[in-house]
Amino acid sequence: MNTYISWFDWQRTTTGLEWGSLVGNTGRISVTTLAAHTTLSIVPVLTVAINQFDLITIFDGANSEIVTATVGASIGAGSISVSATAFDHAAGTPYCTDGVLGSLADQIVKASQQVETICKQSLWLTTYSNELLAMPTMRGSIDNHAALHFRPRHWPIQSLTSLSITAVPGSTVQYDPTQVIIDSDKQICSMPNMQPLPLPGSGQAAYPIWNTTSRYQAAQLAISYTAGYATMPADVVEAAVLLTSDILAKRLNPIGAPDLGSGQRHISAVLRGDNSGQSLLYKKAQHILDFYSMESF
Repeated sequence: MNTYISWFDWQRTTTGLEWGSLVGNTGRISVTTLAAHTTLSIVPVLTVAINQFDLITIFDGANSEIVTATVGASIGAGSISVSATAFDHAAGTPYCTDGVLGSLADQIVKASQQVETICKQSLWLTTYSNELLAMPTMRGSIDNHAALHFRPRHWPIQSLTSLSITAVPGSTVQYDPTQVIIDSDKQICSMPNMQPLPLPGSGQAAYPIWNTTSRYQAAQLAISYTAGYATMPADVVEAAVLLTSDILAKRLNPIGAPDLGSGQRHISAVLRGDNSGQSLLYKKAQHILDFYSMESF
């Protein structure tokens, strides 16, 4: 479960929406908590009592998770007994519980999923193993100077750990990933020196060394790499806020009407003549995230 904002990020944003009824306790983990831990030490102390089976959402980027209270906790308590955590969490990681009229945390989780649906990828730093790219295609090909060029499906690419080409079933040639050059926009990779690695157990490079795969031959390129952001760009955070606002706005417009009026106040939720059903908030978020979307080719 990935989240792109926390209740703290939401609080700092001027959305104009009421959300106090959607949270109970808001705070941070006070000490580093390791995976499989069953106690959350928190700061400040609880201001709302916790009941058994209450949900506690921990906002920690790619390591976000929801744990369940195993026993109740009273107002003033500085720790909560919970189901075992799945990830390590540093001191200062935000958490919150649900409110009396709903759950802000659930809406943030839904909005974060929408971020990835629009972008067609996770934007957090992620390792992808043995991703297959067909050759020769717009995804991967060898040029007339025997240099390999390829575009992994996810970006921004931070590092490449392995690369191999299979032209004949059962015959795979491994290449030296240190020879790969990642371009400045971290989307396209080039390998001018297609140097095969030594064959296992032989210490000898595959033969022939140069141009082992024809640029005209159908093949599969397998790559393992790391892509994404360790720190989320500010406009992605803004998009997550807009999508959360879009979800929460249905509290003011439960039937999804395009126009709302009360006395002299009139609000248009969508552009006149727009039949997409998407609100202005959603369209603004989508416009921001278009830059971070995964390309289909």
